[in-house]
Amino acid sequence: MSKKPRPILRLRQTVPTALALHRRMYTATAEGDLDTLRKITASGLQETLKSRILTRPPGERLVWSLHKYTKSPRVVSNRAGTLPIDGSGIRQAVVRIQSTQSLTRYAADGKMVPGTGNEREVKEYVVIQKLLWEGKEGPWILWGTTEETTRHIVTSSWSEKLNGRRHHILALESKATLIV
Repeated sequence: MSKKPRPILRLRQTVPTALALHRRMYTATAEGDLDTLRKITASGLQETLKSRILTRPPGERLVWSLHKYTKSPRVVSNRAGTLPIDGSGIRQAVVRIQSTQSLTRYAADGKMVPGTGNEREVKEYVVIQKLLWEGKEGPWILWGTTEETTRHIVTSSWSEKLNGRRHHILALESKATLIV
């Protein structure tokens, strides 16, 4: 009986890895560094960032700055699953990052664009992902970002689903009444 390869979790490295990828992604996006983005982001996120970079006005320069973390970053979800190929799986972690950041735009003439460069507080939920392919563990990459799921969102979502079913059931009952 052969044992399936198991990834080494290294849970304490999840937050530092997410922070490093977060900084690299925003810095690379500001600098228009598509090679770095290709290495550290999943294809969907990569295409979104690439289109933002390619639609910038010619000569425009951006500078992204991370000023400080306002709360300790925290893993809010850490999940793993298997893939239908022997020794293959996927792991995703969601890390909450609260920080003060700024994005400064410079026009082609080198002058700062008015209204940019202001510090703002940001709460982000960064999703990082790692693949295990035929027993070989790949690097962490940024899959994207997600929104916080609040109790209100969950209850309203369920309420909508139940109401939709209720209307469907009422419609079926009324058709049945017509048939009888």
